[in-house]
Amino acid sequence: MNNINFILFFFLMLFNINCNIKSLSSEFDSSSNLNTIDLEQRYPFVKMKRTPCFGKCPNYEFVIFSNGDVLYEGFNFVEKIGKFKGEINIKKISFIKEKLKEVEFFNFDSLYDAGVSDLPSTIIEVNLDNKKHRVKGRYRMPQKFKYFSKFIDEIINEIQSWEKL
Repeated sequence: MNNINFILFFFLMLFNINCNIKSLSSEFDSSSNLNTIDLEQRYPFVKMKRTPCFGKCPNYEFVIFSNGDVLYEGFNFVEKIGKFKGEINIKKISFIKEKLKEVEFFNFDSLYDAGVSDLPSTIIEVNLDNKKHRVKGRYRMPQKFKYFSKFIDEIINEIQSWEKL
């Protein structure tokens, strides 16, 4: 008899948990319009990562969001080690968009590489006008790609106020 009570109790608990999960998911669905609005206003616009080498190559990554927010994480051989939050103004976002068109970023190949693992990579991903393009450059990158990566570094280095996260 105890086993039957236990099994009955167990199934009632499962039913109760399932109802609670459905209730939470319907609440989430009803507020999804707000989530969509937030995503439209703030999405990852430019991501850049510089990978390590066997020497003292700077190793860091950052994301510039469409609203000007910047998240940065420094790993090795950089001034800021750890996670930081900064901000750039909307004029700089427009300037970045102009440079992307100037260097014809979406025409770059996805990979510029060689069979050498000691070289650092620069990985840039851009999300613009419903188009995404990711480029990994390690060897024989076009000059325009090198120019754009230095340009983005300069934008990040101009940020005066960083908040440690």
